[in-house]
Amino acid sequence: MSRQAMLGRRRFVLLGLGSLGASALAVACGGAPAAPTQAPAPAAKPAESKPAEATKPAEAPKAAAPASAKSPITMRFTTWWAPLEPGLKDAGAQFKEAFPHVTVETEMVTTEFVQKMEAALVAGTWGDASISNNGVQVKWMEGGHHLDLAAKYKSDNINLETDWSLGGLEIWEGKVLCTPFDNDPRAIYYNKTAFKEAGVKDPWDDLKGNWTISDMVEAAKKLNKTDGNKISRYGLQWNYTSYQEFSPIVWGLGGNYASWTDLKYTLEDKAVVQAHEMLLKWAKDDKILITKEATTDLMGAGGAIPFRAGTATMYHRAAYEVQLMDDVIKDKFEWDAAPLPNIDAGKPGVPVTSANPNFVPAKTRYPDEAYEWLKLLAGERFQNFAAERKLFVPSNKKAWKTYQTVNTKGKHLESFIKHVYGRRHGFHFYNAGMNAAGTAIDSELDTVYLGKKTLAEALATANKKANEVVNFGSAKQPFKFTVPKEPEKDLAKWGVA
Repeated sequence: MSRQAMLGRRRFVLLGLGSLGASALAVACGGAPAAPTQAPAPAAKPAESKPAEATKPAEAPKAAAPASAKSPITMRFTTWWAPLEPGLKDAGAQFKEAFPHVTVETEMVTTEFVQKMEAALVAGTWGDASISNNGVQVKWMEGGHHLDLAAKYKSDNINLETDWSLGGLEIWEGKVLCTPFDNDPRAIYYNKTAFKEAGVKDPWDDLKGNWTISDMVEAAKKLNKTDGNKISRYGLQWNYTSYQEFSPIVWGLGGNYASWTDLKYTLEDKAVVQAHEMLLKWAKDDKILITKEATTDLMGAGGAIPFRAGTATMYHRAAYEVQLMDDVIKDKFEWDAAPLPNIDAGKPGVPVTSANPNFVPAKTRYPDEAYEWLKLLAGERFQNFAAERKLFVPSNKKAWKTYQTVNTKGKHLESFIKHVYGRRHGFHFYNAGMNAAGTAIDSELDTVYLGKKTLAEALATANKKANEVVNFGSAKQPFKFTVPKEPEKDLAKWGVA
């Protein structure tokens, strides 16, 4: 399911972006909300989007200067990414420098995004540019509701495949239907204070970032705490029923939960079974993995995230949590981020990342200006701004170094860049039924942990249900790559080797 479905990027915490002035812009990617059913009133809030950058090394792609004075227009950018609103406002000011006749207004849709987008895209009343919901967007791409920007990028000599990390939705059967914006790679957050107190080897201080699943499990066992007969602190938090989170283990074991060429789910793959046997053992036998039931028991329904509260000491999660860790944990304990562990000494870990691209609706009132706006948001200048403030991991590779080295506060943020893109890595299985498939998979796997079904029964049912809703429309071979993707060829080129 998309970040929107998972309360998308649960970053409804204002990040205090401040003003970017005429030089910097802000935008973020992640979970999403809902959009208006009829022509949404001009949003009083700024919006975000994902453009692309030039093939030749250049600074933030500069929007072509207007030929002559044009009639003023107000262009709407629709998004669910609320924390980016202040930065998007400044981005609009910068855009106005290049396009004096354009005022960009952000329309913030934070509930029922999918339902509202569906009605408004068909009616032609959605924004002039918009963020996507990656769990269902293929439906609208296949339905002809996205403008194909291939000719515009070609005219601007921009090759999206060279300077951006693409998730799969951007180039669809040869058409450029979305523009890159963010990536959201996973790593292991860990409670450095707890590691020191328990005398456990630190993933960086002692293991230099080169550790294995066995190292992680042994650490988790030592980090568990009990209060009487009850475990009060768990060694590990991992969303074990979500394909978005269990996929790295499956890939590391040499299998896959889906086929990017046959376009179907493969949840009965041997490696999927092995991955869940491993997770189940951590939860039921070793009792180091906090379950959903234990989380509710310790934190209360809808309570705090166990890791942030100090109730779990390691957490497999996405880079968007970086800002939240600072905002929520504050000085309660020292934390850091470590790379996804290797399966063993001979099998490197295969991390997962994701993407939330932007698009220009086919019925936009201002196709040229909307394209230029998304291009600006995907450009080097804005992406570096977001990277510096850790709003998201930039899809633009020219901003990777900034994310990895600037304002890190002593954290090993290369865990989200060098140790993701320098390895084989994967994205989600984007299709129109992805959110529905994710719900089915999650529900079936829950029955295993509740003792209602065997693992084999649950995976067989999950596979059947997921393949009943998988939907690529008429696309036959939509993706430009298979998953896992091969490592980035030249990390040094981007300054992150």
